[in-house]
Amino acid sequence: MSDGPEKSLALEALQKIKEAEAEAEKIVLEAREKTSVKIIDDAHKDAEQIKEHILDETRGEAREKKSSIIQKAQDEVKRIAEETQSEIDRLQKGSTDARSKAVAKVASYIRSAIKEG
Repeated sequence: MSDGPEKSLALEALQKIKEAEAEAEKIVLEAREKTSVKIIDDAHKDAEQIKEHILDETRGEAREKKSSIIQKAQDEVKRIAEETQSEIDRLQKGSTDARSKAVAKVASYIRSAIKEG
């Protein structure tokens, strides 16, 4: 019977060990779950920061391209306006020259008519 109390103590110790192992396993699982949630949360925050950074860069590039396009359009408008003004000046000079020639021709015609008449 001396085995009885020792066996009972051994079984009790074994039971406590199993309970401790179960509790430790439970703690490890909870820690893994909490860690997984934290890792996922951290990854989500990092992804948001990366997304915002990329969006900021893209917005900056878009502003630069927009400015460049607007500048090119303004330069083209200025060039066309200068060409148009040059053409207007050329046409006005041509019409002034033609008017002067027409006036001279009419004046010559009138002088001839007066001399003959």
